[in-house]
Amino acid sequence: MSHPKISVIIPFHNDERYIKQSLDSVLDQSFKNIEIICVNDGSRDSSIEIIRKYPDPRIHIVSQKHQGLAAARNAGINASKGLFIAMLDAHDSWSSEKLTKHMQHFQRNPHIDVSYSASRFMQEDGGLLLTGQHPKLKNINPQHIYCRNPIGNGSAAVMRKSFLVQASEIHLKNGIPYRQFFDESMCQSDDQEFWIRSALNTAAVFEGIGETLTYHRSNSAVLSADTEDRLSNWQQIREKNVPYHPHFYFKWSRLALSYQYRDLAWHAIQSHKASLALELMYKAIQSDKRILWQDPARTSMTIFCTLVSFLPEKIYTFIKSGAMNWPKLKPELRHA
Repeated sequence: MSHPKISVIIPFHNDERYIKQSLDSVLDQSFKNIEIICVNDGSRDSSIEIIRKYPDPRIHIVSQKHQGLAAARNAGINASKGLFIAMLDAHDSWSSEKLTKHMQHFQRNPHIDVSYSASRFMQEDGGLLLTGQHPKLKNINPQHIYCRNPIGNGSAAVMRKSFLVQASEIHLKNGIPYRQFFDESMCQSDDQEFWIRSALNTAAVFEGIGETLTYHRSNSAVLSADTEDRLSNWQQIREKNVPYHPHFYFKWSRLALSYQYRDLAWHAIQSHKASLALELMYKAIQSDKRILWQDPARTSMTIFCTLVSFLPEKIYTFIKSGAMNWPKLKPELRHA
């Protein structure tokens, strides 16, 4: 297909456990006018052999030496032909209606540049968890993106390619100019850095879909990531962009840090690290007390789960499950 409507970018690096589920979820899409660009970021396992077994002519493979997720995303976007770009991390998957729903969203709202969906967490084996990401959907400003990242994860967004081009930077690679969308110096959270940079530097409009269309795998490696590394990465995002928008960062950095601590506390709860979760929630409130009244529901839920996580695991699981499934609990309270 010479002119696909949507280019789906799937970066992968040693993802043989997940790539079939991920790719199948794209091939099962009700929206068919797509190309699928699988970017092999120096894999040494059987991932690429699994992809090559698919006869679908819409699948293309781009290979590079291992350079990281941001570089793989950039390579895929630079090779794309679609008017819209949808990114899918190799360990995630989609609802079969995802791309159809996003295209309808764009058609109804031609002013939108980035359309994203709610997400649900998966276990490593693909089993769905009770929790997910149910973010703010409308009237998104740079503060919301910096403090709470409503897009949530790298597999949730579908974007106009024209927006990506506007937000990109021209770099040299091997002496050849190319567009860099995601910062390749970032070890983690290159998507978060891109969202906040785009929100501050362009007039881009972000808007979400409330339906759960993305399934985000919450694996043990992610949950047990070192807290200091995650905070250092967040600080790197700030330091890169603060010279260009000092007043914005002066106003919102403490509150954003508070949200970072709260989210890390939730990861600690998921990893059954009760003492660490308590320490992080204390730091969250200490950093900026505004989190208590700006987002009381999720903050209260995190405090509650932190406290009950000190109970024996069977009791804690029972109480947490009951809280998450309480009929009156709004979807957005099921923690992001």
